[in-house]
Amino acid sequence: MLSAIENFIQITHAIEEGDYGDFMRRANLYFQNLGDALEPTRNKKAKSLLEEMKNYLQFNPDREMSTTKFRLENDAKKLNQFLEADSAM
Repeated sequence: MLSAIENFIQITHAIEEGDYGDFMRRANLYFQNLGDALEPTRNKKAKSLLEEMKNYLQFNPDREMSTTKFRLENDAKKLNQFLEADSAM
């Protein structure tokens, strides 16, 4: 697993905020760091998934921390699969 993605999964999983707004601010910071680490990617599936993650985290949140965390972690794993498949070529 790519280290930036593994780190994102670990720190996102560890967020224990009581308020969704606080959770969202921390998760957004970690998500931005992930995006910065993966910026040079040309993988279209990865870029599309990053945009989708940004959308449900920042712009259209469901305000449920547990489901958002679960979704972020699962999507980060998919992101890793896309990028590892890309690097295997």
